[in-house]
Amino acid sequence: MEENLDTRDAVGVYRERLRKAHREITKLYHDANNPLAILVGNAQLALEIAASMKLGEEILEPLEDIDRALQKLTQHMDRLAEIGKQLEADLGGRASA
Repeated sequence: MEENLDTRDAVGVYRERLRKAHREITKLYHDANNPLAILVGNAQLALEIAASMKLGEEILEPLEDIDRALQKLTQHMDRLAEIGKQLEADLGGRASA
């Protein structure tokens, strides 16, 4: 009986750690995703303007580098969102409880 209680306590501690991880991941995602969206939009706008003004490769190449780096960050953010959803599913959809 005491061993069962210890196991339940351990499971409870583990679930609480999962809830905390989910809360942190969700907060990090929201805190980083909004500024990232602004950066992506402005980088794409700068690329379009530079291309339409025919500013040349010395301007376009660095802007393309920035755009590629931001796309990579966007992929990482998407992965972070997937991890958060998986944690929520693992917690039975009650991650904030």
